[in-house]
Amino acid sequence: MDSLTASLAVLTAMITPAVLISASGTMILSTSTRLGRVVDRVRELSDRLRGLGAEDLTVEFLEDERAMLYDQMDKLTSRSRLLQRALTVFYLAVGMFVACSVAIGGCRVFFGARSGDGSTLGLDAGDHRINRRFLSVLWQHAIDL
Repeated sequence: MDSLTASLAVLTAMITPAVLISASGTMILSTSTRLGRVVDRVRELSDRLRGLGAEDLTVEFLEDERAMLYDQMDKLTSRSRLLQRALTVFYLAVGMFVACSVAIGGCRVFFGARSGDGSTLGLDAGDHRINRRFLSVLWQHAIDL
């Protein structure tokens, strides 16, 4: 395989994580928007709760209104925690896709490409020496982090 074909194979393999990075970015954007809406609603409810004491209402209605507002605040708190966890997972996914793309390019640079059957990534099952070297490099980088 000539060098141009090998380079195109590596670039093609690196594009796939880039598409997934873009998709994860879209998910991050929409989840951030939802979290912003939850925060806005919590602020609105807390303003209503503060203003509730200043109004001239019956005690019965005041307690019912206050209970309803606290119930909504509880649900919004749960929703915001779920959205924060989702954002954490999406950011981890983006990091993993970036690491995957860098690893694909790094394996090409460090180990070279002999053929298009997976050895570009140092994952050729017949060559255990490359596999051990590849895994030891990854292990060292993981320890350094």
